[in-house]
Amino acid sequence: MRKKLLFPFLVLLFIVAIQDQLSAQTEFGASYGLTLNSAQIKGVNDDFLPEVTEFVGNTAGLDLAFRMDEHFSFVTGLYWEERGMDSRYDWDIDFLGLEVPVGLKIRTRIHYLEMPLAMKVKFANKKKVHPFFAGGVKLGLALDGNIAVLGQVVVDIKITEIPINLASDNARQFDLSPFMMTGLDIPYKCGVFTFGLAYEYSAFNFLKESTIAIEFRHYGFSTTLGYRYKFGCKKEVKVDPDRV
Repeated sequence: MRKKLLFPFLVLLFIVAIQDQLSAQTEFGASYGLTLNSAQIKGVNDDFLPEVTEFVGNTAGLDLAFRMDEHFSFVTGLYWEERGMDSRYDWDIDFLGLEVPVGLKIRTRIHYLEMPLAMKVKFANKKKVHPFFAGGVKLGLALDGNIAVLGQVVVDIKITEIPINLASDNARQFDLSPFMMTGLDIPYKCGVFTFGLAYEYSAFNFLKESTIAIEFRHYGFSTTLGYRYKFGCKKEVKVDPDRV
């Protein structure tokens, strides 16, 4: 029941924040990015440990920033993020005196709804580009996921695809991920374009219970590009001297 209540609670918290805090010190916008992510697998004998490789996923969402002063801001929002990993098992089969490489590729994908809670420090200056640094945590809720098994001989052939039962006792649907981000803010009229590069790491093992002790933790880099509108922004009005 607690897991079912977590999603509407996050959405409600986000809406209340917007309604109560919209002011001249608030920035609201959207962003899109790519994530280079993978996972650490521990607790498996080396003979059975697969070769784990990264994959590029997508992330997109809404940004909300509350400016405290010229340098400090509290940053939050709601994001959709694609996580997972690719892993391989390889064998060599003797066929007509030739060693033919045969393998299995296991593709794991999990989609999360995330809410970051972070402090941002902007190094404001007289230039048009402002570097920044941010750090905090992401509260994540796994929405759905699947595991696809592909055979590899010459090309990838999908053998089966299994949905991940997030309601089972084996999966941890809630995640907490500390993260750090650096990037650039570029003011433009009544808003700001922002570019960021971040690194995050799951604090929890995704496999909550298992017959064998295995750790499955997400980690990865992401790069995002977005735009935020500054509420309360006053546009400059040009005055015609002939009418004064």
